[in-house]
Amino acid sequence: MTAKRICELLGGSLAILDRKEVREHVLQKLSDYKKHRTLLGGYRQGNSWYWLNGSAAEAPLKERIQQGVPTANLNYISYHNNILFDSQRGCMVLCEWRISSASSH
Repeated sequence: MTAKRICELLGGSLAILDRKEVREHVLQKLSDYKKHRTLLGGYRQGNSWYWLNGSAAEAPLKERIQQGVPTANLNYISYHNNILFDSQRGCMVLCEWRISSASSH
């Protein structure tokens, strides 16, 4: 089962950190768990990096990402020991959920 599927079964999606302020906040919080590999909602295609929403990873993010072992399957962006890299394995996944805009009457 993929990290993406785990989040979907929980009713969410893999976290997409495409906004700088959100990314900095989340990575700071994840630094408490730096010994654990955390899978995020991004991937590598060739030499380019993208978030699952299709937006390109920013240059400062790409500079921090180390390329892992190439495989035939999708490698997600992972966070481990304060480094972002690509991987299929992780012991944690970071999911996000949309906040419902429906109001109760």
